[in-house]
Amino acid sequence: VIDPVNDKANFTALLAEFRKQLDEYGASHGEEYLLSSYIPVNPTVINAGWDAPKIFDYLDYGNIQGYDLHGGWSPNLAGHQSNLKDDPSYTGDISVEQGIDLYLSRGVDPQQITLGIPAFGRGWTGVEDGGKAGVWQHAAGVAEGTHEPGYKQYFELRDLGTEYFDEATGSSWRYDGDEWWSVASPRAVEFKAKWVAEKGLGGSMWWDLAGDFEDELVGTAADVYRASEAGPVDSDAPG
Repeated sequence: VIDPVNDKANFTALLAEFRKQLDEYGASHGEEYLLSSYIPVNPTVINAGWDAPKIFDYLDYGNIQGYDLHGGWSPNLAGHQSNLKDDPSYTGDISVEQGIDLYLSRGVDPQQITLGIPAFGRGWTGVEDGGKAGVWQHAAGVAEGTHEPGYKQYFELRDLGTEYFDEATGSSWRYDGDEWWSVASPRAVEFKAKWVAEKGLGGSMWWDLAGDFEDELVGTAADVYRASEAGPVDSDAPG
């Protein structure tokens, strides 16, 4: 049941109860347990239902949903599904940076935030231009997908047509014939991972690992993190 008046406070209370019971159970078994959560990137959604920074008193970290910012639910508009930065060419755009900067501005420790990166693509058909003019361009509809319309794994898309990358938005896509797919390339992953390291965030997570191709995406991010300045290490952390 949706309760728009009380859901925000109730979710915070639920996390507090989870944290309390995990700590009690861990203490009785000589263990420590992590508590994490998916957290949205859309500022409107954050403001409506997520009490930041309070929820981070109970979460060890939150995984920012840095994907599905756009998709087949807008069948006639091809565009970025995981752009890191704002795209000035489209006023309705949401970016990953918008959401993360909102959490940080409210005092959330950057080390408690991980950036979700997609190992899948969202696609449209009937798009006339594959280059930068093709972003936020009219589409005839959602492209044929594997698991659902307009959805394919990275390994299915990595060699499709021509690859494009826009450093201004931290976005990549592929264009083939009249199909336009918003999908993270290794170059885009490297760009995002460097941004994560510069921001001092906790790292990245993936939706999902099965979509990668021979560790191409995950390995690219890992190489960036290994070359970055090491963060603090909690010697008492589990694992």
